[in-house]
Amino acid sequence: MSDQYDADMVAQYDRGFTEIPLRRYVELPSVYQILGDVTGLCVLDLACGTGYYAKELRRRGAARVVGADLSEAMIRATRAQEEKAPLGVEYVHADAGALEHLGDFNVVTGIHLLHYASSLEHLNGMCQSISRHLKPAGRFIGYQLNYDVARKPHYYDKYGFNLRISEQARDGQPFIFSVTLGDYTSPDITAYYWSKQSLESALHDAGLTGLRWVAPAPSPEGIEKQGADFWADVMRSPFELIVIGTKS
Repeated sequence: MSDQYDADMVAQYDRGFTEIPLRRYVELPSVYQILGDVTGLCVLDLACGTGYYAKELRRRGAARVVGADLSEAMIRATRAQEEKAPLGVEYVHADAGALEHLGDFNVVTGIHLLHYASSLEHLNGMCQSISRHLKPAGRFIGYQLNYDVARKPHYYDKYGFNLRISEQARDGQPFIFSVTLGDYTSPDITAYYWSKQSLESALHDAGLTGLRWVAPAPSPEGIEKQGADFWADVMRSPFELIVIGTKS
């Protein structure tokens, strides 16, 4: 899969965590709650982007954090940030589907990772990389497009995401989305649809057990800021789901 993130998008990337309601009030608190205390742990953050999670996990006490991303522009930007304000995070430019061994980790995260697998072979490669980097009983935590996502046009627009996916989408079929940040709208981004069965099969075949899916929920702050009615549609049909597994 080619690098879709140009310099303009990279410059806007971190704004999403503070300005897109779905990220600020749903994704971030849900992911941190599932992760729990990371003090002293080694964490591999696949699809790390500009290192938002990697940096935060290091601040929260993780002993070693490595971020890996396919986008050369993303890695270049986050390495520049690390040079200016060192946290001791390592960054690797690599495809998660063909990743050299970087060590053994207590936790591997794949936030917005698996729906970028462009083929079944690529998906299996990602899952093998996840498993290969986990210590026994280590955890994988992914944040993944909901396999039962709403297909209605503009359904998620108010949450900052314009999703265009066919009602008849099948495994490996590409779909398009864009992200809106105030007056900025990103170019179209291509990702790939995968069913729950295919995702679970790839993860299980890679050696992950106890797979479970968790629907993220808005934080109390998000409900206070936006109101309960604002969140009704995304609660009815979540844009993404958390998938959790353990290395057997």
